[in-house]
Amino acid sequence: MGLFMSFSSCTQSEKSAPAEDATANASWQAISPQEVDYNAVNMFKDAMALTVGNQEYHNSMAIAWGGFGVLWSRPVITVYVSSSRYTYSLMEQTEYFTVSSFPESERDKVMYLGRFSGRDTKDKIADAGLTVDYTDLGNVRINESNLCFECKLIYKEELVKDNINPEVAKFYDNGLGMHSMYVGEIVNVWKK
Repeated sequence: MGLFMSFSSCTQSEKSAPAEDATANASWQAISPQEVDYNAVNMFKDAMALTVGNQEYHNSMAIAWGGFGVLWSRPVITVYVSSSRYTYSLMEQTEYFTVSSFPESERDKVMYLGRFSGRDTKDKIADAGLTVDYTDLGNVRINESNLCFECKLIYKEELVKDNINPEVAKFYDNGLGMHSMYVGEIVNVWKK
């Protein structure tokens, strides 16, 4: 039995740790998933971002749908990405992703990540005025966030409109793509 709360809308094999600037990581503290105060409803009211990629190339998008929980006895985060989003193609190729929570003071920068596509820029994160460093696994951690979850993808599936309550399924009448669900095991958590 597990608790489950649900977030939304580069193949990486075993990764070697890229060189990191010690000062960039000085403020991050590793914690266990059990130490995080999980309230998905409140966390998704905050500014949240999903980031995919590594030091060579990465993309990030603002998210407002998702959840925390336990699945297969593992702590997990579930995120949803529309097939119309650039991030979708990257999520289809990834082994890892990060989910970051930001303080209110950074909301405008995170909303930039949701308004502009990574298709149109080389580094949308930098364009938003945000900076990155990298985890030991080589995944992106956004320095302006105050909480970062590093996740290993363990399940993915496209949502099926016929399986969605008709009152909610109207959301997809706008012609945008269906969302896919991505479940990531939380392998690392950092806070500031």
